[in-house]
Amino acid sequence: MLSPMENNTIETMDTVHSSPKFAIVKLSSVGDIIHAIPVACTLKKKYKDCHITWISEKLGSQILIENPAIDRVIVVDTKTWRKWLLKPGNYWQLVKDLFNTITDLRDQKFDAVVDLQGLLKSGVISWMLKSDERWGFPSYRCREGINARFSNRYISDSLLHDHIVEQNLAFTFLMGCKSPVTKIDFNVSDNDKLFIDEFLDSLPSNKKKIIVNPGTGWKTKTWAPENYRKLCEILFKKHEFIFILTWGPDEKPLVESIHKGLEIETVITPSTNLTQLAYLLTKSRFVIGGDTGPIHIAAAQDVPVIAVMGPSDPDRNGPYDTAGETIYNPLNCSGCYRRECENPQCINSITVEQVIDAVEKLENCLRSK
Repeated sequence: MLSPMENNTIETMDTVHSSPKFAIVKLSSVGDIIHAIPVACTLKKKYKDCHITWISEKLGSQILIENPAIDRVIVVDTKTWRKWLLKPGNYWQLVKDLFNTITDLRDQKFDAVVDLQGLLKSGVISWMLKSDERWGFPSYRCREGINARFSNRYISDSLLHDHIVEQNLAFTFLMGCKSPVTKIDFNVSDNDKLFIDEFLDSLPSNKKKIIVNPGTGWKTKTWAPENYRKLCEILFKKHEFIFILTWGPDEKPLVESIHKGLEIETVITPSTNLTQLAYLLTKSRFVIGGDTGPIHIAAAQDVPVIAVMGPSDPDRNGPYDTAGETIYNPLNCSGCYRRECENPQCINSITVEQVIDAVEKLENCLRSK
């Protein structure tokens, strides 16, 4: 029977031997996974012979599969399952896929399972994994409080700092780690590097390349395309940058709407996978965009960023440990994390002039180095 133990403050794991097996449950999104990968990197640094399994949704699985700190990735494709559930003709495929996934989840025992997601579905998954120690956040720290009922160990509030990267890393301190790793090796293949290098070779080599990633996946996080268009025009007149517009699934119409009508040097990238994008970001002088995966991938590689933040709290979810500027207009409703809003003033109130000022400040810092 599941029962919460939140009043039992556990300071450390019961046992950590030289080659432990860890399972990390962090399903999505890409940005959230980026904020969680330092947990795997830190554990691998401390326990070189440990085995780390990561349970993820399909979208973020590629950057996990390529990461040298992660030994195995189990993909839990809940998005496809939900589609199949609505189509009776796919029930057999759904049952088969569920059975295979459950078999994968149950095929070994772990020394510890860490649920970094805080949702009902991640709690169910962590409970299904074989382990005597299932670590998670207390219910008041979870997005869905019922998640805590599936854990039997809870991290103390005294270890939970503001930023989510530090909250995630707090679990590693309980496992004997003293030196956190916050930067990520994306282990980009030679073929992916070649693909990006050939794209960049087609651009003028004498101009500073600025990456603009306008899409976010949430309407409330997305700065208006006309703002990005005006921003590019003004910055081009000042600096003659060349702007590279990046995009993800379902975002190409957005970058095309920004690109349309611009008479300055602006290019749209070809379709890229996440490791290609990670490599491309390292080739830019800095990256401009909203609170979404590419901004956090850039920050994880020490690429300077200009982050335009809406309903997310930048102290908790902003770019972590990198040069750059964050533009954020706090309101009474700030930090609501709402995907839908009739009047999202948090993002709409940010002006082009604010972003230009942030760019100029960053440029001055970069020039002084």
